[in-house]
Amino acid sequence: MLGEFLPDANFQDLARGFCEMDRELQWIRWRALHGTRSPVYTAVDGRHRVEEALEEGRGVLLWGLSFCGTLPVKIALQRVGIQLVHLSRAEHGVSLPATPLGYQLVAPFYCLAENRFLTERVVIPADDSLGYMRVLMKRLADNHVVYIAGERRSRRTNVTAPLFGHEIEFAPGAPSLSWRQGSPLLPVYVVREGPLRYRAVIGDRIEVNRNSGKNSFIQASVVRLAEYIQNQVLRYPSAWDWRYYSVGQLLGDA
Repeated sequence: MLGEFLPDANFQDLARGFCEMDRELQWIRWRALHGTRSPVYTAVDGRHRVEEALEEGRGVLLWGLSFCGTLPVKIALQRVGIQLVHLSRAEHGVSLPATPLGYQLVAPFYCLAENRFLTERVVIPADDSLGYMRVLMKRLADNHVVYIAGERRSRRTNVTAPLFGHEIEFAPGAPSLSWRQGSPLLPVYVVREGPLRYRAVIGDRIEVNRNSGKNSFIQASVVRLAEYIQNQVLRYPSAWDWRYYSVGQLLGDA
């Protein structure tokens, strides 16, 4: 999928860099799981964008991109004082399709390392009941920062947008909440700058006409997110976790 967009890339080097990062991330998670402070260096660009958005009093939605795993972004933001309410699925950290053992044992174990860096974890239950949406709406009304992964598909309804020449499905939850609550929507991703060195980048808010109607707002927001993802992948291809996309999506067969 990336070959035509990165014609001069050395994909062996990119794969080597990704595998090196992946091993390092597992080690960082292991240290965090055991309550040991990891000697990982983190920095955050764009913290002022969150602070400015919070001044509006309607909470902030951080729309996370799948770069450098799921842990460094939480470590980096917590270290600069950004208290996260994180939305995740009941099977977070479990290889799909999830089994009862995955739900009951693997997912909670996986989440333990991250919970140290969160104010709260809100979980989408396995039965997809929507009680969690009321919790998120309350947190945004109380002016909290809510983190939602952008590169995921919903089990209910998805919105498609072009990514690297294919129509890819995205869950509409974050822009739906943004439209309903009036909460600013900001993309965030992480880059690896070297061994044990990570930088979280909070981008400019995704500006979409809020008077265009809910469905149009969600569609336009997802298109903007896909454009943002593509731009960052082209800049940092070895940091992008393509495993969050199904083979069908990557090949354009979804």
